[in-house]
Amino acid sequence: MSRAVSSAEQMRDAARAPAVVPPPYEGGVEISRRRTPVPAGTEAAYEDRRWVGDLRIGLSRALGSLGWTTADNLDAALLALSELVTNELVHGMGPSINVRIAWSSDGVCFAVQNSVPEGAVRVRETGPYDEHGRGLVLIAALVDRRGTDNGWSWCTLARRRTCGNSR
Repeated sequence: MSRAVSSAEQMRDAARAPAVVPPPYEGGVEISRRRTPVPAGTEAAYEDRRWVGDLRIGLSRALGSLGWTTADNLDAALLALSELVTNELVHGMGPSINVRIAWSSDGVCFAVQNSVPEGAVRVRETGPYDEHGRGLVLIAALVDRRGTDNGWSWCTLARRRTCGNSR
């Protein structure tokens, strides 16, 4: 289920983190996906894992329509979204995953409703062959601001305009 968010004000109210949503945003969306039930301690269902890629494709199209390119931080925005949603998918306990995204030609804000048990997701030391444990480190390296607020994990990322990119 998704619905368009018509204004930056609605997005700020929805995310309940007005200090982290720099105006003005030109568009936004709220998306909710009901989790596929799996036994405790097992990997998330394939359809749920695939949904993360579908979110990346949708965000890529939305930002691309505003002229964002790889040089503008598009890849960093896609990776940050993937990591926030994947943390909820892997560690969350809620019946659904709720994502809010606001974008403009100058920046993007993501918020993912948090049903992760306290302490389940934390920055930790990883070895060179570890398959998990780098998400929060990646997010911290990529975004301008991040945090948790009123049950939502959020981050903001400004568009990095490069020489020759006049948009």
